[in-house]
Amino acid sequence: MPPIALCMSKPPADWIRGALADAYRALQAGDLERSGRLCRRVLDAAPDLAEAHFLVGMVALELSDRPTARAAFVTVTRLRPQHGAAWAHCAWLEARAGRIREARTHLAHAMAHAGDSAAVADLVGTTLALCGDHDAARGWHERAIAANPERIDYRLNGANADLVTGALDAAINKLKDVLARAPGHVRAHWLLAGLAPARDRTHADTLGSLIEQSPPGTTARAALAYARGKLLEDLGDWPGAFAAYSEGAAARRATLAYDEAAEEALFAALRTTYDAQWLSARSGGIVDASPIFIIGQPRTGTTLIERMLAAHPEVHAAGELQFFGRVLRQLAARSSTSVISASAPSGARSVGGRARSARLSGGLTAELVTMAAAISPGELGRAYLEAVAPVRGGRARFIDKLPGNFVHVPHILAALPHARIVHVTRDPLDACFASFKQLFADAYPHSYDQVEQARHFVRYHALMAHWREQFPGRFFDLAYEEVTAAPAIAARRLLEYLDLPWNDACLDFHAQSGAVATASAVQVRQPVHVRSVDRARSFGAALDPMRAVLASAGLLSARAARSTPV
Repeated sequence: MPPIALCMSKPPADWIRGALADAYRALQAGDLERSGRLCRRVLDAAPDLAEAHFLVGMVALELSDRPTARAAFVTVTRLRPQHGAAWAHCAWLEARAGRIREARTHLAHAMAHAGDSAAVADLVGTTLALCGDHDAARGWHERAIAANPERIDYRLNGANADLVTGALDAAINKLKDVLARAPGHVRAHWLLAGLAPARDRTHADTLGSLIEQSPPGTTARAALAYARGKLLEDLGDWPGAFAAYSEGAAARRATLAYDEAAEEALFAALRTTYDAQWLSARSGGIVDASPIFIIGQPRTGTTLIERMLAAHPEVHAAGELQFFGRVLRQLAARSSTSVISASAPSGARSVGGRARSARLSGGLTAELVTMAAAISPGELGRAYLEAVAPVRGGRARFIDKLPGNFVHVPHILAALPHARIVHVTRDPLDACFASFKQLFADAYPHSYDQVEQARHFVRYHALMAHWREQFPGRFFDLAYEEVTAAPAIAARRLLEYLDLPWNDACLDFHAQSGAVATASAVQVRQPVHVRSVDRARSFGAALDPMRAVLASAGLLSARAARSTPV
């Protein structure tokens, strides 16, 4: 946590100053209960003390109590409108909640009052990235590094901004500088491993030593193992790479709670609730042809297709947006008792314990699927377009690329009947293995076990077949293998479906300077290639547990079925 500047707006009583200092030390030590108790005591005596409210917000953030944090920081901005850090935290919280317009309003105040604070500059950069302003974010991260060159986390955030915006050499230099200062830094090693192909075993061997020293069943061990797996795969050491990926997957899986039964119920509810009859009974959707949804599974080429389209002068890539699912869940649960009142509690009164979250805790559930069936298409369409307005860009069409939106196909068709949906497919074994060997942030908890990943893919595949049967011709299937084998032909087919004129730039997408904030940020800055096609076959029999599940569902191609020992 960055240092908190407790700059007093007016000299408080000595005991208040001491209590605030004690509360700050307790926060730094992780004693949140004591820090919150001291804040309450101070605010009982001095309810208008901005510094105490700010500290309340920081404690609430540590407790993942964002409503309380937001209320506290808003209070600070009322008491001290020049408090750049409070404005920056307000902006970050709004951006994380998907309220981009509000986030940008707060960001303007944060920038105006940032002063020479490295912490504020870093948080402004992080928030700008959440708002899709990656080039501006990079500038603010550079500002944070200049203001405090010793802070490793600022350099890491700067490296990530470099990576997203395509400044790969700058990212590599920052990461090497971090590792010179902190040779065992996990995130730096993980990021660096993904930036360039390995030429020798030096980095992989270093990671092997660090893995031996890291505790089992931790995210840190997972990151180190995944990084080592990638480097060994670069070198063609298939057995070593698979062992590293497996170790990383087991470590990450140990940190997650994946409820496969709940996912099974969700997919069953989707198939029984939404069909052609349901869609034919829906009317009032918004007539707007600007959205282009790209859906599918992760690591199947969705970013490649996004970049091809974003090279077109009429198309803007808005990024991996969470808006459609968020708006759908909010509308579905609006009248349900499962939703807590949106009125935020007092920032001073609930930091002593973990407050209940006012936000829906996860993604779609079987219960919400049933509730969502009655949503007004017009209301959903309007709410989505309003939410996406701040990030859709100034071009005629915009891309909403979120693979997981495949569960929302019926509602997209109802709410936005003129929108286009591009479903990117890939060989099932390659798709499953590509997910298995990727360390994700928070999504895809099924991907860290071969069998769980394959079973998820079978459910997804069956659901897409159901949508295809019930809504024929309403979305466009495009195979990754087709794109890599004949990119010009695939691009022409895609643009024809989207009613867009041909543009040669779509084949030179790798030359674009636009930001890419996905795991494919490095790959999509290269021309189309076929190196990843049939990649899973290189790992032979090691993937037999995955093969068995896919084969039992009839999803294993004859080529993928052939395995040789790793």
